[in-house]
Order: sequence, then C-alpha cells, then structure tokens
Amino acid sequence: MFRISPTTAEINFAFLIFLLCYSEIVMKKGFALPLILAVVILFVATASFAAFNFKPNNSFPLTKLVKQKLESKCEFYGQLDKEFYLDKYIVQKGDTLLSIAQNQLGDNSRVDELIQLNRQTYPSISIQNPKIEANWELEIPAKIYPKSSGIIESVGGKVTGQNSKSITINLKRDSVVEQISYFNSYTKFLSVNAFKIGDCVYIVKDGSARAEAGILAISPQGKNYFKSEQGTEVKQQKRDKCEFYGFLDKDFFLTKYTVQKGDNISSVAQKELGDATRTEELIQLNKPWYPHLTDQTPFIEVGWQLRVPPKMLTKSSGALVGIGGEIIEKTDSTISINLAYNQAGIDDGYFSHVNTTTKNIGKSSFNVGDCIYAVEDTGINADFILGISPQDRNYFK
Repeated sequence: MFRISPTTAEINFAFLIFLLCYSEIVMKKGFALPLILAVVILFVATASFAAFNFKPNNSFPLTKLVKQKLESKCEFYGQLDKEFYLDKYIVQKGDTLLSIAQNQLGDNSRVDELIQLNRQTYPSISIQNPKIEANWELEIPAKIYPKSSGIIESVGGKVTGQNSKSITINLKRDSVVEQISYFNSYTKFLSVNAFKIGDCVYIVKDGSARAEAGILAISPQGKNYFKSEQGTEVKQQKRDKCEFYGFLDKDFFLTKYTVQKGDNISSVAQKELGDATRTEELIQLNKPWYPHLTDQTPFIEVGWQLRVPPKMLTKSSGALVGIGGEIIEKTDSTISINLAYNQAGIDDGYFSHVNTTTKNIGKSSFNVGDCIYAVEDTGINADFILGISPQDRNYFK
C-alpha cells in the first residue's frame, strides 16, 4: 500500500515542536512571529517530503513497477518447431496417401497437402509419383486445421495490433520485429473467442502466396492447443546467439510505393527498379494485397501501396521469402540456416541455393556460425537466395 500523505506520528511531532516553542519563547518580544513561521515551514516541508517520496511496501519506486508491468514478457517469441504444431504418422503396410488423407484428416482430397508437407523429407513423392513406403514418418496437419496448401508456418509473440481482417504480432522479445497475418472465415480460435493487444499468442498459418492463404488457427500461449483439447505445457525455448530466427514479415525486406496519378505497373517498375520488364515480378509480389492483379488485368489505382523488392537484388519471380537465423552449413552452391532457437529436436536448417547473382550485403562474405537475414526466390525454377546480410541492422531497406 502506498503512503501519499504524512503519517499521524509525523503530524503530532511537528505540532509538539510548535507547542513547545510557543509556550517557552512566544512571549519574548521580537521572536514570536519568526519562530511561528519557522515551525509552520517545518511542518509543510515534512508533509511535502512524505507526499512526494512515497514507496510501496516492497521498497521499489512506483515508476519502476509501472515499467515492469508494461514490459511483461511472453513465454515464446519467433518461429515454432514443426513438432509443436504438426502431428506425425508412421506409414503402415498397405497405406497410401489417399487412405492416410481419408483416415487421418477425413478428406482424401488433401493428398496435395500431405505431399507438400513432406516433399523436403521425401523428395521422391509427387502427384505423378505418390508412392510411399512402410515406416516412413509423415508430417500431417493437426486435425483441427482446415484444408491448406501444405505450406504451413507457425510463430509466437505478443499482439501489437488487430482489426477484423488481420492481426499483428511482435516476434522478438527485446525489439520490434512485427508480422502481419490475415484472418479468414475458416480461422479457428482455440481456447478463447478473441484476442486483444498485449495478449501472448501462437499462430499457425498457410504460408502460400495465394490470396486466400491466411491463419489456420490461433491460440493463447501457455499450452499447446494445436495437439490436444486439454493442451500440454509449453517448454520455454533456450535462446541462441542470434537476434532473430524464423520467417521475416515481408514489410521487413520489401519497400512500399504509393501509386500516383498517371502511374501504371510498367512505369512503377521503371521508376522503382529501373526496368519496365519487371512488371510480372511486381504483380506476383502484390497479389496477396491486390488479388485481381494479373498479366491480363494489370490495373492499379491511385493511393494503392505496392510492395517493391529491394533495388540491390536481381530480377526474380516475385515469390520472395525472408528468413533469419544462424548459418549451420555452407558450400559454394548451397547454404543451410537454422530458423529456430537452439532447442532439442531442431536438427535441420532451411536449405537453399546460392549462385553468382546472390548479393552479399553489409559484408563481403559469410561463414558457418554467422547470424544472417536472407531473401530467397521460391518461384518455379528458382529456389535460390537473392541477398544475404548480417543481423546488426536492416540492410534491405
């Protein structure tokens, strides 16, 4: 409890001084008035000191307590391990992708989803070659998720903004690295019906560049609601040496251009990128925000905010992904980056290619152990890193 006024003892002490002085000296000519004024000043000073220097009963100043409350921490920030939000299925003799999709997900049309989820571990499987083998360990979506592209990502952090269409969460404990994700009619809210600014959440989303991609499920932190209705306690992950791990918000590595009167998609490409032929790249980049944009309907409107790739990066397909983490393997043609905090069960890195067009930004070269940001082209016949930078600042902007 806070003291915001002098105590009774303090008041009584000041008043006692006043009485003693008055009774002994007040009759002495020339001293009565100055002495009374001195005692009054002493009383006011005592009361003011008590009022403006109050402390809580734990002896910390109020300003420090308020600051601690405002800086309350979430249990987890950043990219989640796949084992946290995906289930696993051991292939049995006689199983097919169709039967697994039907028996585990209740819909045999979700074969594409299973192939996409497992193509990195089992690169031989495809729509044309859906053969699987007994004892394979397949990753499958949790049963609560709606149908998706199979490009499933999950992050955790604190809600910093929200409206009816989207939610913004901060992915980093000690500074602002925000990511915007979009709600859909099929988004599942787990445990609670709504979230507000300041809540600590986990989000599982469809990471496809398709316009309809969005949040599959969102839950509060503290339990893993993606795996069971009851939930299991979440182990706090040990932080590694890098400042950031996981997938970057596109606004971290893309710039914005506000469409002016007289602009068209070709003139924006020429003005911002110095190449009017890069219209397809701009169309692909901006489809999540403006779904009608195509080669056949490349119409833009005044006031639109178009996303534009960094000027130092070479021409791409427009299907760009930003990542951050620690380099764990590197050759002349490939690079592997750990996208998660150092935690049991995380053995593999995000694997991609480098070539002569890959730009080193901020440093002339990078080595195993370096903490980096990278922008990758994930389009057809691409799948290589356009640019790499150290994590000490945002060199892409």
